[in-house]
Amino acid sequence: TITSAVNVSSNGGTTSISDDPVALGTTIRPLNDPPSILGLDADFINYKVADGSVRIDQASPTGPASITDLEGLKAGGILNISLSVVYGLDPASNTLGFTGNVTKDGSNVLIGATTVGTIDATNNGLAGNSLSITFNSNITNTLASTLLQNITYTYNYTGLEPAPTFLTGLTSLIFTVLDGGDGYSGNPSLTSNQALVDIYV
Repeated sequence: TITSAVNVSSNGGTTSISDDPVALGTTIRPLNDPPSILGLDADFINYKVADGSVRIDQASPTGPASITDLEGLKAGGILNISLSVVYGLDPASNTLGFTGNVTKDGSNVLIGATTVGTIDATNNGLAGNSLSITFNSNITNTLASTLLQNITYTYNYTGLEPAPTFLTGLTSLIFTVLDGGDGYSGNPSLTSNQALVDIYV
């Protein structure tokens, strides 16, 4: 974020980052820094069907995952987790959910008793769909981090393919957070506001 004092007179003035005149009454808007996902990128999970639901955040080796935004997350921001089967698995058997003190009531996502967002009707984390959560005004960096740390993965084995064992299939998850500030969504490539997790089944 760049903060610049503007020295203007009745004839205009200059800023510390430009010699060009600044008209009296000009509004200088601060840069909206993109949010960041920390402690999650390049994690991987060796998963067996007998494991049931497992936390995606393994809290190692860099500690629990977190979401940070210098200006603070805002209503309208989004946490999205997309799933992509790389090989060997039935896409519709992938399910995303919640654990710990993160729960859902209908389409609402709650942390404790606080509602922090809503789940998209289509991207609901079920049957291989992405999970997309739109934040409301209660969201904070701390609450978003708690949410991130308590998202789960389940492979619902149907018996239609060979019983999964280690390294017979791979699903990749891409986590993306948008901060809801002025429509800024960060770079759509895999940068600071995204993280990749591989799950081997």
